[in-house]
Amino acid sequence: KDDYLDLWKWFTADAAKIKDRMWTLATFIYTALGGVLGFIANHMSSESTQEWSLELEKPLTLFIAAILGCFGSGYGIYMLKQYGEHVRRGWNRANYIRAQIKSFDEIWNNDDPKIIKGDKNRGKGMPNIIKQGLVPMIVFLFIFLALGVLILIQFKN
Repeated sequence: KDDYLDLWKWFTADAAKIKDRMWTLATFIYTALGGVLGFIANHMSSESTQEWSLELEKPLTLFIAAILGCFGSGYGIYMLKQYGEHVRRGWNRANYIRAQIKSFDEIWNNDDPKIIKGDKNRGKGMPNIIKQGLVPMIVFLFIFLALGVLILIQFKN
């Protein structure tokens, strides 16, 4: 029983560490993408009038920045999903080990009949915290795609 408890502690702590690393990486990527977006926005406004202009001075540079933003967003989405799978796997293992310790599982569930009988959806899919982290990455991706298309159209003209 002590071995199970130590294993449960280890898997729980490991999943928490992975989740913390994921948020550190996500914050870094959000910041980088925000910087690229700021760079594009700064170069799409006219310096003299401070108004938006589609007459771009360096369309190729802005297009490359938009492509880099798309790749950065795609990488962020991929990494968040990878971290999410690792977190889910760690939680599932911790839950399995917790279930092996009969008295511990009863205390943990605190007489919640849905959990004690077994919730069939528990432990499946992407954790909600990961889904919430994916939303800004997907928004960044669409913004960079739209800007890339807009810049490409301007570059062709």
